Order: sequence, then C-alpha cells, then structure tokens
Amino acid sequence: MLRSYLDDQQGSFSILFVMSLFVAYLSIAVVVDVSKIHQSREKLQFISDAAALYTLKHDSKSEEKAAIFKTYVNKLADSMGEDTYITTTKINVHETDERITLTASTTAPFELTMTKFMSSFNKVAINTNAEIGIEDVEVALVIDISSSMKNARINEAKASAKLFVKQLLDDDSIVGRISISLVPFGGTVRVPVEMKDLLQTPTIGLELYSQNWIDGEWNQCFEFDIDDIKNGVKYDKTYRVLPDFYSWNQTNPWCPLEGNEFMPLTNDAQALTAKIDNFTLSDGTGSDHGMHWGYESLNNYWENKFPGGLVNTPAANYSGVKKVIIFMSDGGITAQHYVRPQHMVGNVPFNSRKKQRISYTNALVAFEHLCDKAKSEDIEVYTIAYLITKSAHREPLQNCASSESHYVDARSGDLENIFSRIAASISPLRISM
Repeated sequence: MLRSYLDDQQGSFSILFVMSLFVAYLSIAVVVDVSKIHQSREKLQFISDAAALYTLKHDSKSEEKAAIFKTYVNKLADSMGEDTYITTTKINVHETDERITLTASTTAPFELTMTKFMSSFNKVAINTNAEIGIEDVEVALVIDISSSMKNARINEAKASAKLFVKQLLDDDSIVGRISISLVPFGGTVRVPVEMKDLLQTPTIGLELYSQNWIDGEWNQCFEFDIDDIKNGVKYDKTYRVLPDFYSWNQTNPWCPLEGNEFMPLTNDAQALTAKIDNFTLSDGTGSDHGMHWGYESLNNYWENKFPGGLVNTPAANYSGVKKVIIFMSDGGITAQHYVRPQHMVGNVPFNSRKKQRISYTNALVAFEHLCDKAKSEDIEVYTIAYLITKSAHREPLQNCASSESHYVDARSGDLENIFSRIAASISPLRISM
C-alpha cells in the first residue's frame, strides 16, 4: 500500500511538473508574442506612412495613386529586409481645393510562437492617413535663452531648433510653402537694428544714451509698458530705449547680446541656422515679451514692414495661410526690471537691484492675454515646458497651448523628438491622425 501511494504521488508530481512547464512556456510565449506584435505594427506603420507620403508627393493623377501606393509599400518593405507581402484592403485618395488625402488599411503576415495553438493570429493590420494641405504655413519659433538655459540646455535647444528648420524647409515637395520667424528671448527681445526707424526712438537722439550700452551703441531693446505688450506695439510711435543692465547674472545682460535679434518670417534655412548657432544667454525670463514678438511676427499689421522679412508677410488671418506659434521655456516668467538713474554708474551692464517696473503678476497677465488673443485668431499654439519642475511655472504654458495635445513636458534629451513631431504635424505634407 505504501509503495502504491508513493507511485501515485510521483505520478501526480510529474503531471504537475509538466503542467507547470507548459504554463511557463505559454507565459513566455505570450510575452514574446506581444513584443513581436508591437514591433511588427511599428514597422508596418512606418512602411505604410512612408509609402503614403511618397505617393502623395508623386507627380501623378489622383486615380493612379492607389496603384502607386500598393507597389511602393512592398518595394519599401523589401528594401528593409521584409520578405512578407503586404496587402492593401482599403485605399482612398480624396482631392479638394484645400488638400489631397490618402487613407489606407494594410495587412502583413508574421509568425508568432502561439500560432501553433491559435493559427488565426498570424497577421497584423494598421491604418495610415496622410495629406498634403494646399495652404501655406507661417511659424513663429519662440525660444527661451535666459541664464538658466546654460550649458547642455542651450546646446540641446540649438540642435533641436536647427533640426526643426531643416525638417520644414529642406523638403523640395513643399519648398516656398513654409516661412519661419525666430524669436529668442531673455529678459526682453532684441529687435533688428533697422527697426530704430520703424519704432521711433527718443527724439533727443540715441547718442545721448551711448554711455548706457555695452558697445556704446543702441542695444536694440525697448522699454515697453504693459499696455504696449498686451495691445501691440505700433510702428511710427516713439518708445523708450532700454539701458544694458542685469539682475542676477552680470555676464548676461537683460537685453540679449548682438546676434540674438528677432528674425522676421523667412524661408532661408541657412540664415535661420546661423542665427540659432549664435544664441547666447540673457538675464531674466521675459515670456510676455517673447510671446508678444511671436504673435506680432505673424500679425498682418506688420505686412512688408519688418526689415528682411519675406514680401507680403505676415499674411492676413483667415487667408488660407496656417499660422503657428511654438513657445519653449525652461522656467517661470519674471517681472520686468529697470535701472534707477542713480544706479546708472560705473561700467555697463548696470546692476538693476531687481527693481520692478512691471510686476510678475502683470507680466503673467500680459502673457496670458497674448496666448488668448493668438488662439482667438485661430493661431495654433504649441508650448514646451523644458525641464520645468514647479507646477506654478508649468501651468501658464499648459493654459497657453491650443489643447492638451499642444502642450509637452520635456525632459533632457526629449527636445529633438518633440520638435520633429511638431514639424511633422504642422507641415503641409504630414501624417494626419
């Protein structure tokens, strides 16, 4: 009886052991298969999206594009080492006065560990949507160059901004369709020197202020009031000029240094890249001033007024031209500071003693007002909170964005991917969701 009992126990143990091995195998197989499904879907999505964009760019009639897509999607798969045939179950090319759109469903076979047991799970399917919009695009790229953007931060911002410019302006299929203005901001924004005749400087002459500037010549910065920022600066109006001073960092004056001027709308990728390479740091975070010039660079009020800007830009709102502001900052907005006359002594830049001319509250109100104004005029606003840890600093950027999907929290190393995604989403040639 004892021997029989032991034999039964050993048999039960063997069965349990085999069952445990089988369960373990299934668990591992499921994990492997889920990973395979994810990888296969990503690869098929990339192939289909790339084929869709190629098809839309192809110089052919709309009725021919379906066949072109079917051929190219497998040609691209073959070039990537895929030996499976991709089938297209649905494809539609629709052309209107505003855009041409291609939608398709594609399916590709692949092998799973589990197909030994579930033979129906041997295919992966995805949908792709691509379009070429007929409208042109005007973009204001507003980038924080405050003192906190030092070292790796400013280097990453430069690399990402240059990639953004290249992605939008180097595509031959949409050449001339996109223009970009560049607005680096520190405590304020430095305007092109030619604007001293457009925005009137004091009538008593700039030479009387020469001792207040680092180079003895106008630093190209104005001292705007809160209403100037909220309601818009007007050409042919006189504004106070700003002396060179600092509040926290003596080597980074409040007015950005030469080479950091605001650049009006252009499609010159080389000029934009050179300007981005010249970025140096400035004291203060004048987000209200940055957003102001980002908005004004797209405002039709300034058509053919900005020195060096493209002819007939900025275009009128609702003219079929898409307008976009991309605003990136790594900190909260600061109050606008100034220097009392008694402190304008010694070498420039002077020490402001952190004296406020426009409070933090009013600067924030101006920033929020500009965000709302832009969105009310159908300007698409993207905001990027770059390495911002305080919720109080993130919240204004979240509220400024056109939607939740237009706001991004960026960590170190994220910027290139973020700018690339935004470039793809605003390009006339893009994958649409």
